[in-house]
Amino acid sequence: MKKHLVLLAIVTLSNTISAQQNYEDPKTGYYFIADLGYAVGINNIYSTDFLKIDCIYGHNLNPYFSLGLGGGIRQYYENKDAIIPVFGDFRTNIPLKKASVYVALGIGYSFDIKKDLDIEYSGVLLSPSAGITFSISDRVAMNVGIGYELQNSEIYKNTTDTYSTEYLSGISFNVGITYNHSRFFFRN
Repeated sequence: MKKHLVLLAIVTLSNTISAQQNYEDPKTGYYFIADLGYAVGINNIYSTDFLKIDCIYGHNLNPYFSLGLGGGIRQYYENKDAIIPVFGDFRTNIPLKKASVYVALGIGYSFDIKKDLDIEYSGVLLSPSAGITFSISDRVAMNVGIGYELQNSEIYKNTTDTYSTEYLSGISFNVGITYNHSRFFFRN
């Protein structure tokens, strides 16, 4: 009797797993985001305006939450420095009729690719943002948003000939495109 129950459980489990592999949930799926932004430095001793480009590849867990991994580049204007951030992207979406409101949080680390004598940008990166995603087609949407970026940096002090830890911050204005491998889920 035990053998028959175990065999029945194995057959049922294998059929369930096989059915799940062939089923594509329209509320989940992979997406790609390409964002372009400009950030204005705030509350800093140094001018930290920068141009930013981010690419994020992620997975929609359901219509409301998604997780992704991103990378990009930041080009600082004043000192011509550039950094490469690598970050995790956590998003929540509020679907509307033809659009969706999003709130995102990027947490990661930046690598300085052009060492400046006064500022070293390598360090922890925190980047919350919010905006609206407009549907262009079933799989493509346009993003418009505003964000805040906080970058841990080492600043060289001429007076003491040492580096000190500073947090450089800026408000960014972003625009981008999202490609969803399944479909967007806006309310009908």
